[in-house]
Amino acid sequence: MRTAFRELGPLRGLVVHLVVAQTAGTVLVLAQLPRLATAVPAGANMALFWLLVAMAFAVAAALVLPSAAAFAAGYCCGAFAGTGSAVLAIAIGSVLARQFLAPRLGRRLFAFMQGRPRATAVRRFCRGGVTAATFAVARLRWGALFPHAAANVLFAVASVPSVAVFRGSVLGALPASLLAATAGACVRDWRATGALPETHSWIGASAALIAMAMLWRASRRSWRVATAAA
Repeated sequence: MRTAFRELGPLRGLVVHLVVAQTAGTVLVLAQLPRLATAVPAGANMALFWLLVAMAFAVAAALVLPSAAAFAAGYCCGAFAGTGSAVLAIAIGSVLARQFLAPRLGRRLFAFMQGRPRATAVRRFCRGGVTAATFAVARLRWGALFPHAAANVLFAVASVPSVAVFRGSVLGALPASLLAATAGACVRDWRATGALPETHSWIGASAALIAMAMLWRASRRSWRVATAAA
């Protein structure tokens, strides 16, 4: 493991940041959920807007896992509003990371990544028009082929259009965000009333998990086929 870590070269700092910062940020967000819920009362549109801004920045800077952001949004705003705000924040954060943060990692790191096999594979997988690139980004998200923040850097290195990154991230984040936001809303209701989710919630969650598993499998198969053909 030590040898593999050394072979990462200038990527070592990025890997450490992804592991340490996202873990610490996620734990902090989950620990502060009651305070967040108090700060975003029902019907407070301005508070919801600032929550969206904070989530977008946190996702862009890789300070929190996207699923944790969606869980927190669901806890604060409910399942549907939480899902919508989380998906939008994740997509905006992805574009910010692709457009502004990733290219500023440093010339040495950026040049190093451009020659890596994974960056070349992503460039080929996302080639074509904006629509084709959009669904390619969505498949990479569904298949969880790379950590979310690492994928944002790869999209920058591979010159994937920002419009495709935004649209693909919306599609890619929707299933997991819906499930996480619903779970967050159920946890808040359980803490407030002690009531467990109703039967239809369990059925919906099971259907969402099955759909996510099918998307995960199909997306990974398309990636294997594309990379094998290349």
